[in-house]
Amino acid sequence: MIEPFIGTFLLAMVVIDPLSIAPIFLALVANYSKPEINRIIYMAIFTSIFILATFYMFGSIFLAKIGVDVSSFRIIGGILLVYVAIEMMFNKRTERKIDTADKAARTEELDSLAIFPLAIPLIAGPAAMTLAIVTSGNNDFGNIQHLLGFLPIFTVILLAGVSMKMASMAKFILTPVVTLVIQRVFGLILGALAAQFIIDGLKEAFI
Repeated sequence: MIEPFIGTFLLAMVVIDPLSIAPIFLALVANYSKPEINRIIYMAIFTSIFILATFYMFGSIFLAKIGVDVSSFRIIGGILLVYVAIEMMFNKRTERKIDTADKAARTEELDSLAIFPLAIPLIAGPAAMTLAIVTSGNNDFGNIQHLLGFLPIFTVILLAGVSMKMASMAKFILTPVVTLVIQRVFGLILGALAAQFIIDGLKEAFI
């Protein structure tokens, strides 16, 4: 139980990348009061949990209904994760996030800001949705192991909330250099895990 938790937790840390959200979050909420910032954080976390839990619980069932095998989703999911890893390695992911955040910062609606871009796509992005579906496929639907399988993803979502909360209180802790180093290291890890996703999918499809 511990080993699958750690594996999924590390992958979720790489995919969701809660630390890289902190500096973007600061830029988005610079002009908001403390109660408004707290509302944004709570709404973003709630929305992310709802989205990823829905994909975790029903994503595989939906794929079965439309005749798509989970192994196919593992392969395309692995390819998607490789793309995210390449973006992280060449510092393109942060640039894309910042561009998205700048566009969303024009709105004055707190809930809208929490949903986009914080919940989608910064936390519950396409790669995280892929991870939720693929992780769910490793367990039988409805049993206790299946329900507990979402716990690592849930934990990382909460860590994203903690990251945003800490960023709002300590603006000078996370420097761009530290964030860049973390992104490069996580990019390497993500690339290796994505390759394993593709290998596992190919094995399931052809062996």
